[in-house]
Amino acid sequence: MGVSNLMSNKAKRACDRLLGKDYILIVSEKPKAGAAISKALSSEVTECRESGVPYWIIELRGKRYVVASTAGHLFSLFTRKRGFPVFEYEWVPRWEAERGASHLKKFYRVLSKLAKGASQYINACDYDIEGSVIGYMIINMLGNGSKSYRMKYSSLAPEELRSAFSSLSDMDWEMIEAGICRHELDWIWGINVSRLLSWVTRLAGEKRILSSGRVQGPTLTEAVDRYIDYMTFISTPKFSLKVELRAGEDKISATHEESPFDNREVAKRKKENILKGKKGIITSAERSLSSIRPPPAFNLSELQYEASRIFGFSPSYTQRLAEELYLDALISYPRTNSEKLPSTIPHEKILSELSYMESYRSIAISILKTGKLSPVQGTKEDPAHPAIYPTGKRPSGLKRDSYKLYDLIARRYMAAFMDEAKIERVEFHIRAGGENLIAQARSILKPGWTLSYPFSIGREKRINVKEGSELEVSSARISSVLPGKPKMHTKVSLLKWMETENIGTEATRAQIIDTLFKRGYLIYGKDGVKPTKLGMAVTMFLKEKLPDITKTELTRQFEERLFRIRKGEEKREDVVGEARRFITEELERAVNMEAELRDFMKMYLRPEVKCEFCEMPALEGGLCLIHHRALIGLADAIEKWEAAFNEDRDKVLAKIAKSTSVGKAIRDVAKGVIEKRIIL
Repeated sequence: MGVSNLMSNKAKRACDRLLGKDYILIVSEKPKAGAAISKALSSEVTECRESGVPYWIIELRGKRYVVASTAGHLFSLFTRKRGFPVFEYEWVPRWEAERGASHLKKFYRVLSKLAKGASQYINACDYDIEGSVIGYMIINMLGNGSKSYRMKYSSLAPEELRSAFSSLSDMDWEMIEAGICRHELDWIWGINVSRLLSWVTRLAGEKRILSSGRVQGPTLTEAVDRYIDYMTFISTPKFSLKVELRAGEDKISATHEESPFDNREVAKRKKENILKGKKGIITSAERSLSSIRPPPAFNLSELQYEASRIFGFSPSYTQRLAEELYLDALISYPRTNSEKLPSTIPHEKILSELSYMESYRSIAISILKTGKLSPVQGTKEDPAHPAIYPTGKRPSGLKRDSYKLYDLIARRYMAAFMDEAKIERVEFHIRAGGENLIAQARSILKPGWTLSYPFSIGREKRINVKEGSELEVSSARISSVLPGKPKMHTKVSLLKWMETENIGTEATRAQIIDTLFKRGYLIYGKDGVKPTKLGMAVTMFLKEKLPDITKTELTRQFEERLFRIRKGEEKREDVVGEARRFITEELERAVNMEAELRDFMKMYLRPEVKCEFCEMPALEGGLCLIHHRALIGLADAIEKWEAAFNEDRDKVLAKIAKSTSVGKAIRDVAKGVIEKRIIL
C-alpha cells in the first residue's frame, strides 16, 4: 500500500471519527459554494473527501457542522406509466429519470450518508425557487425536513455568509411550494404533449421522439411566427433623400425635411435641385441641453442583452460565466430580476476594494470622495435578491471572457453612483438649392457616468458651424425605404420577448432557448433564428390542432399563479389540478381526431406534393403557407409599388425580385410571376 493511500485512509478515519459525534448538516448547491461557506464560518476546517466528493467539518460555538454539496438537482420527477395522459409521478434520484445524470450518484451516496447522521439541517443552496427545491428535496428525502432551517444570502462574500448564518430562518415553505409546483406543471405539460407528438408521428409512419413544453411551445411558436413575418414582409415603398455637406473639417449628414417621399420622381427632382445649387446655408441652429441619468445595476436579462450587444455572447454563455463569477465570490447572485441596490449592501467597502484595482481606481476614488453612496435604482424588483454587483474581491486568473463580463458588471455598478451625463443636441435647418434640409448632431458636454460605462452613448465631436455658415454639398442620394420590416429573432431578442411576456424565469429562459436548438427545431441563419423543417412541423401541428397549448396567455396565467403560491395566496394542488384538467381535455380532443392528426403530421414530415419554391408541403395553388401568404401580400402591394416608382408592372416585379428590403418569400413569388410559374 502506497504512502498516499495510507494518508488518505488516515484522513478518512479522522473524518469518520468526527462524524461519529452529533452534528448539523449544511447543504450547499455546488462544491465551490460549500467550500466558501465552510471557510467563511470557521478558520479551522477539516476537508474530507469520499468518492471524489468533498465535504467539510467545522467547529463553531461549541457545535459541529458538516458542509456538503450537491451538483444541482439531485431528484427529478418520474413515472413508470406508459401512454398519455399520465399524471402519476414520483420524485426519484435524477439519474433514474434522465440520461447523462449518472455523475450525481456519488453526490447522492455522500449526502445520504451524511444526512442520516445529522441531528438538524440547514438549506444553504442558492436563495431562489430552484435552490429552495434542491435543498428541501435532499433534506426531506435523505434526512428529516421537520428539523431544518434556511440560510439566505446574495453573494459568497465571507461577511455576507457569516451574517446569513447568524440569522437563519425557518424553511421558505411558500418558495418551496412554488418551486415544486413549477416542476410538476412543466412535467405534466412536457411529458403529455411530448408523448402526443411522438404518438402522432408514429401514426404518420415515422419513428421520432418529439417533445414540447409549457414554456418551450409558446417560445418556439414566437420564433416561427417572426420568421414567417420576416419571410413574407412587403410594404409600400417610400424614398429617403439624404445629403452630405461639409464646412471645413465638419461634416454634416442631412435629410430633406419632406423625406420620406411617397414618389421617387418627386425625390429625384429635389435631389437635382440640391446638386445644382452646390452650396447650402445654415438658416438656424437650435441647441438644447439634456441630461441622461445613470443606468441601474444589472439584472440577469439586461446583463445578457448588453453582453450580447457588446461582446456577442449568447444568453446561456453569459449566464454560465456569471454563475462562475458568483461561485468565485466575485459578484452577487446573478439569477435575479432586480435592478435595485439596497442600502444594506456595503457599498463603501466594495468601492474601496475596487479602488485598489488599477482599471477602476480613478472612478472608484472619485465616487468615494463625493460621499454620495446612494446608487440610482431601476424599476424592476426581485423579492429574493438585489441587482448584480461586484463583491470587491480582486479577480485573479480569470479567462478573457470571464474578465470581460466581470468588467462589464463592475463598471455598470460604479456608473449607478455617478452624475448624470450632459448632452448637447443641435438641430440644423439648411437651405440648399431651394430645398429645406434638417440635420442633427449630438455631443457630450459632461461625461458623468459614461466615464465608467462607455458602452451606451457615442462620443460624437461637437460641430462648430453656426447660423449663417455656408456649406458645400458633397453628395446626395435617394434610397428606398420599406417601413415596418421586422427583424428575425436572435437568442437575445427571444429571451427579451420571454421576459416581456412573463414566461419562464431568469434561471430557465436561456436554457429553454438552447433546448429548442438542441432538439433541432431552430437553427441560426445569416439573418437570425429560423425554424427547421421539423420545427415548422411541430409548430404548425400545435398551432393548427391544439392552439390553446401554445398560447402565451395561458403560460403567463400559470406563471402568475406560481407567483401567488410564492406569496402564500394560492395552493399548489389547486394550480396543478387546473393544469391536469386542461391537459386532459386537450388530449382527449386530440385522440378523437386521430386520422386528421396523422394526415396533418404526415403532410409536414413527408409531403407528397412540395411547394413550388421550398421543401414545405403545398397547401394551395402549389404553394406552402409561407409562399401563399407572400403571394397575397405581393398582390396587395403591387399597385402601390407601381405608383411609387411610376413604372409598369414588369419593371416593378423585377425590382421586387431583387430587393433585399422585402422578405425572401416575396422575392421568390415575384420571380415566379416573372417566369410565369405562378399567376399573380
